[in-house]
Amino acid sequence: MTRKRKINRSKVKALSDMGVIPSDIAREQGVSVSTITRYLQSIKAQTADIKNYSNNKADALCLDQLKSAAVVNIIRDNLLADPEGLLKQDLRLQKELVVAFQGAKTYDLNSERLERGQSTANVANIHADIAALREQDAKLG
Repeated sequence: MTRKRKINRSKVKALSDMGVIPSDIAREQGVSVSTITRYLQSIKAQTADIKNYSNNKADALCLDQLKSAAVVNIIRDNLLADPEGLLKQDLRLQKELVVAFQGAKTYDLNSERLERGQSTANVANIHADIAALREQDAKLG
């Protein structure tokens, strides 16, 4: 019965990333070179997928924003063509449409800020403040 030896996977990966050859890693871990080579091969595909995602996440985010904006634009155009159509809908649907419009815009702004490595917390607070001011203005006006 062979005993399965455990390796410190994070250390093996770190050593490999630093350029240490598999035989030296195997010696340090107390396992055979083939064990290290098999492990490094198994994570090679995962590493490639992560790099691919990192390199293309801006494109995926942009595509997601475009799809969201397209849906919002279609709904808005239909409502502009028949404004009373919205009023004919039940109150729940009216609220959902308003939330969808606001959510799409907030999502766009937050996504852009995240892509630039900026915080989104203050943006959400600003949007809430603007909405409250508009509501007050509508009551006064």
